[in-house]
Amino acid sequence: MARRLPLYALIWLAWLLPAVALCADDGPWTLLAGYSFDDDRIDSGPDTFRIFNNAKGTVGLCSDIRYSGYYAVEIRDVARDSDFPELQGYFQMMDSGTLHAHFALLVADPYQELNIALAGPAGFRLGRDGIAFWLSTRDGRLVHTSDSIPKPLLTLTPYAWYRVDLQYDIDRGSYDLRILEEGQEPPRVDLRDQPNAASQVGSAVDKFSFVGDLGKDVSSAAYYVDDIIIGVGKEMALAPFVAPGRRKLFIDRWWEYQTLLQSELRCLPAQGPEDFGISGTELWRVLGDQGRTAFRRMLEQDDRDLLGLPPLAAGWARGIGDWKKGCELLQRKQPRAAMAAFEEAAVPLFGSKVVDLSLTMALAQAGRWGEVGERLAAESPEWEGDARFDLIVGRIAVARGDPALSQPHWRGYLDALQSVEQGAIENPYDGRPQQNDATPELLAKRASTAAQQSVLEQNLFLLLWEQRYGEAADLAREVADHFSARPRLLARWLEHQGDATFLDGDYGTAIAVYKRSVQLWPAECSSALAKLSDLYFLLGDMARERQYRERIYGALRPVEQLSQD
Repeated sequence: MARRLPLYALIWLAWLLPAVALCADDGPWTLLAGYSFDDDRIDSGPDTFRIFNNAKGTVGLCSDIRYSGYYAVEIRDVARDSDFPELQGYFQMMDSGTLHAHFALLVADPYQELNIALAGPAGFRLGRDGIAFWLSTRDGRLVHTSDSIPKPLLTLTPYAWYRVDLQYDIDRGSYDLRILEEGQEPPRVDLRDQPNAASQVGSAVDKFSFVGDLGKDVSSAAYYVDDIIIGVGKEMALAPFVAPGRRKLFIDRWWEYQTLLQSELRCLPAQGPEDFGISGTELWRVLGDQGRTAFRRMLEQDDRDLLGLPPLAAGWARGIGDWKKGCELLQRKQPRAAMAAFEEAAVPLFGSKVVDLSLTMALAQAGRWGEVGERLAAESPEWEGDARFDLIVGRIAVARGDPALSQPHWRGYLDALQSVEQGAIENPYDGRPQQNDATPELLAKRASTAAQQSVLEQNLFLLLWEQRYGEAADLAREVADHFSARPRLLARWLEHQGDATFLDGDYGTAIAVYKRSVQLWPAECSSALAKLSDLYFLLGDMARERQYRERIYGALRPVEQLSQD
């Protein structure tokens, strides 16, 4: 069932009936994101939007100029301030079907550059799953980029409202675009079947962006956006919001992970060709429009469907077949045979993070823990932000299962760390620059140190998933004390300590530890800030919940308040 809309949303949608008619698609549809900017509270967050008030530029609510209701959003850029302001919004990723988008736009000076885009998981760049729809201003005109070519649409009238209606056919990689100017009939723009920005069939979308100029830093644009609607022409289920701006709390995700870790050590499903080191562009170049379909067939390993593939794609298919064979051998607890299969897979799938991590799991099943630690430390940067890596590390920790975990056991690793000269303790989590003139001996010490730290984290995850939270907190505190002179590593292990106390229900201690972690390394503290926000939500302190959440995602405030900050 699709999520039912509250009464105020239905009234608002009725006000915007022409746009909703475009979205109706002769049947049920689902609202993915909708903002009239007239609610009592407009909550930023990982599942709503983020505000970047960068340098001197601002993003704020404006009551003097609006399309409907009481407020619109003002985006105001400042030239030569080394950055740009941005309103960036998020919705559930769509990789098929028809997406409908509507918003109202007013530009103060059409000769100042601005950019508006819908994009996918590859971000705001031209390419598959990157920018699908792109509007900008050039020399007083509104321009759309279609088939990688900027094409003029109309000459903008200053301080006139324009209603933009987009219907994006994801499967065909094309869109219909209609733009109406207030007080004028017929539509100023009425285009059909336009290739998307990069002319990529099946290019997914999951975010939108309203910014100033990009890179040149010469724009002094001021423009206004109102009544944003993003929907799909089909009925689908959306998870409800459990807290302001988000659909899931940290602790809920953790319990899901713990449930998954009850099973044996095994491969996790691949999510796409990028997991195997195959870029979307390369897939398109080799296999054309049917690239994603052919990739799914490679995963299914249907020999009938793999006949006649180009040589490079045939190599991918063989590599994926070897990977799947290795995964089956891993489940049958035959690590040596699994290693051989994964090594075979790595030849045509060179650079595949899934194959590399699967080989690490086979090494773990064989009990070769020194190599496992070194590999996990080396592989970690490739998986940044991907929860599957944390799951695998947890599963490896469970597989390692050392029942003799104790303070002396931890001390052995800490003593080994202390035996390495201070300059040699370099790893992906340390903020110090690498030394270009390092000797082989020093490099070997660094690798050994990274492996020892990785094993400590595996021990920590084992304790957490076995719900031995007090022992996990003790371990994290011991390691944090060891790194007392190294702020980045200290902050990381304090956050681990906070996780243990959070899961143990000791919210007061968790808050204190997370706050210390944030103070030590504010440049990379978003995860600790998110957990602080969750904790205050669970405690019912909504003022502090908002304070910490908005430190990550920003806030929409009246422009008058922004000028006073």
